Amino acid sequence: MRSIKPVMAVVLMAAGCGGVSTKQHGAEMSDAGAPSGDTAAIASGGATGVPGPVDLGDGDHAEDGRPVVPTDSTGGFFWKGCSDGGWRIGNWFVTSDGQRDAFLREIEPPRDNSTQARGATGADFAAGVVLWVQLDHPSNRPVSLSGCSAMSFWARLESPSGRVVVALNDGSQASGLAEGRATLPSRTLDVSPDWQEFTLPFDSFSIEGVAPDSLSVASIEFFVGGGGEEFDFWVDDLALLCAGGC
Repeated sequence: MRSIKPVMAVVLMAAGCGGVSTKQHGAEMSDAGAPSGDTAAIASGGATGVPGPVDLGDGDHAEDGRPVVPTDSTGGFFWKGCSDGGWRIGNWFVTSDGQRDAFLREIEPPRDNSTQARGATGADFAAGVVLWVQLDHPSNRPVSLSGCSAMSFWARLESPSGRVVVALNDGSQASGLAEGRATLPSRTLDVSPDWQEFTLPFDSFSIEGVAPDSLSVASIEFFVGGGGEEFDFWVDDLALLCAGGC
């Protein structure tokens, strides 16, 4: 992996039906986890009738039978969708001045039982930086999320704006484009330097002409650092939430 200037590090985990999470979700979220500004994210426990997240994993959950990700695959993971029977491979990337795998970095101090997360840090990127997960690697074909009602994740951000744009890409444009947030269904979140948990129902993205139960997604994308601002962004325990029992 070549070096990045400004130096960037990237880290994250994801979730879908079929795994057993080794990390805690939401029980200890403080008032800082509540949405602010134009954010309409539902804080942990705020969505009615939506089951808790299930682990997508980063390949190191051998106890649930998933294949082991090769040690040289710094962005890869195996997961199951909410209506899938078999394992699928995905991959985390970061796009700035180029595209590269998003690798895990240590959380210090740990977030409860979680010791690693994905993210990006840097400055002076005029168009910003995109941290994104490809759900079907390496084809980048859209994956049906039928049976999934929402996504959840923990995040923290140090930046002047405190702004993160979360977008769903159905494959209609190339994944990881810094300008992609202008054309993709997206949500704008105010994220603080303290860990917060967010739950985003898919129907809150207002995807025109697409019912939530027929949603297909090629990549989930996080846009930060717009206008060249300095930032340090972390995401942990990204998950898909099932609409019913998994």
